[in-house]
Amino acid sequence: MDSVCAAFLHLIELHLMFSLMDKVPSGIEPMLKDLEEHIMSAGLADMVASAETITSDSEKYVEQLLTLFIRFSELVNGAFQDDPRFLTARDKAYKAVVNDATIFKLDLPLKQKGVGLKTQPESKCPELLANYCDMLLRKTPLSKKLASEEIEAKLKEVLLVLNACRTKTIFMHYHKAHPHPTPYPGHLRGQRNRGEHGGVVREVGMPADYVNKLARMFQDIKVSDDLNQNFKECHKHNKLALS
Repeated sequence: MDSVCAAFLHLIELHLMFSLMDKVPSGIEPMLKDLEEHIMSAGLADMVASAETITSDSEKYVEQLLTLFIRFSELVNGAFQDDPRFLTARDKAYKAVVNDATIFKLDLPLKQKGVGLKTQPESKCPELLANYCDMLLRKTPLSKKLASEEIEAKLKEVLLVLNACRTKTIFMHYHKAHPHPTPYPGHLRGQRNRGEHGGVVREVGMPADYVNKLARMFQDIKVSDDLNQNFKECHKHNKLALS
């Protein structure tokens, strides 16, 4: 309880400081810099503290990143009333956390003329996001314990983190590497949801051909869902006719 009260008082103090400094020319700039540095240092510290677990567990990795985003968003809302300047600072710092390659990294081959292959460090985030999507779209222990609406919500959360990724082509590469021969029925229902996901994917900067492939996958899921439902109804009617 004491920690909650202390956090609340801290938000009030920050809000009062923001109200005063906003009246001074360039008075906000030091606060923006401090916010960026705080988010980067606190975010990376939390990720590093859990590194042993989250680098090998896609679900925990994504949940950790989402928890950080929510935490920093609540800070900006409570202390700075979602002022666009502070939202921009939040997004800039959060992207730095997502794209950090000091611990959560892939060593990508980089061909250089006359030199051969070298490696270029890149954040492991896109790979882990692709693995997480695969867990949601296939019959896995994670997807089996979630309702279709919960899975849709989690897919939207993936796109939120993907939007912060610097190299989205890595996500596309790993996502394509996961075969989805039998879509798990009931994950994405109806034309509204397919259009909604396609729009969000476009917003995070995915190329048109990849968006179209995802749209076809969502259509396949809908068709599979309809076939399963029709089969259940037909089977139910046949049982009633035989009894």
